[in-house]
Amino acid sequence: MKIHIISIALLAMIAMCSCRVLGSRKEIYSDDKVIVYDHTRAMGLSNVHASPRHDISVNRKVYPNVRGIAPYYLSLPRINSILFVTDYDDYARSFHIVNIVNGKSSDIDVGRTGFSGLIGGSRRPGDPFSCYIESYTSDEVVLAVAGAGGRRNYKIDLNHKTVEAGDFIESDREGNVSTIRE
Repeated sequence: MKIHIISIALLAMIAMCSCRVLGSRKEIYSDDKVIVYDHTRAMGLSNVHASPRHDISVNRKVYPNVRGIAPYYLSLPRINSILFVTDYDDYARSFHIVNIVNGKSSDIDVGRTGFSGLIGGSRRPGDPFSCYIESYTSDEVVLAVAGAGGRRNYKIDLNHKTVEAGDFIESDREGNVSTIRE
């Protein structure tokens, strides 16, 4: 009887591990530039705190754990590119600038910069909790992230693959602006 219970427990563990690996993948967003998949892990079904993983596919290359909401990227039309953010290793982040014509990618590891990845959605640039392109060239992208009381710019150097967080620019309800160094 004891061996029978142990055998059942081992089979259950093996089944749970294989479900974790297998999971399911469903397309949740697509346009002429990307396809985004909801990658639900079967083990996550028993964990009420688990979120589905979203993977973004650009020119047939898949980038796991994309941040944001549909469309999950910001356009850089003058350089035929898009910008999106992925998570890895416990909330560390990477910026990806991918040329949608030739597939060339600049991937920049930014660690835990505090960048929230608010990319996408219907918010207008400058609205609270929006993320938008302030300016860009083929060498540099300035990404702005607006919070409830101001905004912070992130200067992305595409040649040196670095990201520099700018000052937090705070504004009050009357529109008075002050700069706070953080």
